[in-house]
Amino acid sequence: MGANRLILIFLARWRVFGWTLAVTVLTTLVASVAMSKTYTASTTVVIDYKGGDPLTGSAFPSDLMAGYLATQVDIIGSHAVAARVADALKLSEVPAYRDRFEKVARKTGSRAVFRDWAADKLLEDLDVSPSRESDVITISFAASDPLFAADVADTFAQTSIRANVELKLEPLKRQAAWFDEQVLTLRSALEKAQAELSSYQIAHGVLAAGDKLDVETAHLSDLSAQLAAAKGQMYDGEARVQQVRAAARGGVDALPDLLQNPALQALKAELARAEARLAEVGSRYDWNHPQRRAVAAEVASLRQRLAAEVANATGAIERAAELARQRVADLEGAVVEQRKRILALGAEQDKLSVLKREVENAQRVYDAALQRASQLQLESRLEGTNIVVLSPAVPPLKPSKPKVALNLALSVILGSGLGLAFVLLFEFKDRRIRSAEDVIDELGLPLLAEMPPERTAWPRFFRLAAPSALKG
Repeated sequence: MGANRLILIFLARWRVFGWTLAVTVLTTLVASVAMSKTYTASTTVVIDYKGGDPLTGSAFPSDLMAGYLATQVDIIGSHAVAARVADALKLSEVPAYRDRFEKVARKTGSRAVFRDWAADKLLEDLDVSPSRESDVITISFAASDPLFAADVADTFAQTSIRANVELKLEPLKRQAAWFDEQVLTLRSALEKAQAELSSYQIAHGVLAAGDKLDVETAHLSDLSAQLAAAKGQMYDGEARVQQVRAAARGGVDALPDLLQNPALQALKAELARAEARLAEVGSRYDWNHPQRRAVAAEVASLRQRLAAEVANATGAIERAAELARQRVADLEGAVVEQRKRILALGAEQDKLSVLKREVENAQRVYDAALQRASQLQLESRLEGTNIVVLSPAVPPLKPSKPKVALNLALSVILGSGLGLAFVLLFEFKDRRIRSAEDVIDELGLPLLAEMPPERTAWPRFFRLAAPSALKG
C-alpha cells in the first residue's frame, strides 16, 4: 500500500483518529489528576577510598573499588537494613502501616512478622543507584508524604553506615576474643617452658650453654698433654730399666746411669786405690800378714758398698719406671673419665639448648600473638567508616509522580498510534474505492475518465493533500 492510499484512507476516516486521540489524552489527563501524588526524597553518600587504614596505614586496593561500591549498594538495599529502618522509624506505631499489615494478614492468613513486612514495603519504594563516574551512591525513597520520604531516605543512609561499622567490628571483636584466649594459652606455655629450663639449670648446675663444656674441654686437653708427657717419661724409664738389666753382667762401667752417679764414682776410685795398696802390700807381705789382711778387708768392704750402691741405683731406676707406668695408667683413667664427663655434659648442653629454643619459640609466638591481639583490640574499638553522608535528604516541594506533562506527551504518542491502528482496522473491515489506483487494482479494468472531487468542508491542508486525478 502506497503513501497516497494511506493519506486517502486517513482523510476519509479522520474522525476515528481524532476521537481515539482525544479519548486517550483525556483519559490520561483524568488519571494523572486523580492519581495520588508521590514525593521522592534523595540523599547521597560518598565512599572515601583515599583514606587508608588509620592503624596499619594500608591503602584500599584500587582493583576492589568497583566490587566494594556494588557491595555497599547491596547492603543499603538489604532486608536487614530495611528492618532496622522500620525499627528506627517506629512504623509499628504508625496506624496506616499497622492497618495495612493487619488487612494483608487477615486476607492471606499468613503469620508474617510486622517488622519483615514493613521492611519489604520500604524496599518496594526504595531506589539505590551508584554513580557511574564517581564514588557517590544516591538513596531515593518515594512516599505520599514528603517529610516521611526525606526521613526514610536519611534513615536508610545512617542505618547503612551503622551496619557497615557493625559488619567491620563484629569479626574484629570475635578475632580479638579468640586471640585473647590464645594469648593466655601461649603465656602458660611460655611460663612452663621457662620453668622447665630453670629447673634443668638448677638440677645440673648449668647456667649457660657452652660455658661449662668449654672448661671441661680445656681440662681434657691439659690431661691429654700430661698423659703424653707421662708416656714419654714411662718409655724413657722402661728403656733405662732394659739397659740396666742388659748391662747387669757387664759391671758398673757398662751402666751409663751409674757412671754419672758421684757416690758410685767416689766408691769406685776409693776401691781402685784400695786394690792398688792391696797389690803393693801383697808383693811385700804374705797373705797372713796383718797389714795385708787389713788392706784386703778394706777392699772387700769397699766392694760390698759399691755393690750395695749399684743395687740401690738400679732399684731407683726401676722404681722410677714403675712410677711412670702408674702415672700413665692414672692419667689414662682420668682422660677416659674426663671424656665421659664431656659426653655427659654435651648431652646436658644439648638438652639445655633444646629447652632454650623452646623458650625462645614460645616467647616469639607469644609476642606475635600479643601484638596481633593488641592491634585487634584497637581495631575493634575504632568505630569509623569510609562512608559519609554527602547531602542529606530534603523534603521535596514538587511531587515526582504523576508527571502530567510527560504523561500527556506519551498519551499523544499512544493515542496517535491507536488512532492509526483503528483507522486501518476500520478500513480493512469496510473497504472503499478512494482513488484511480483502487479502481484499476480492484476491478482490473482500464480507467477512461475521472470526475473531480466535490468540494467538502475539510480543512484546506487536507484538500491540498488529496492527489490529482489520474487519466488513462
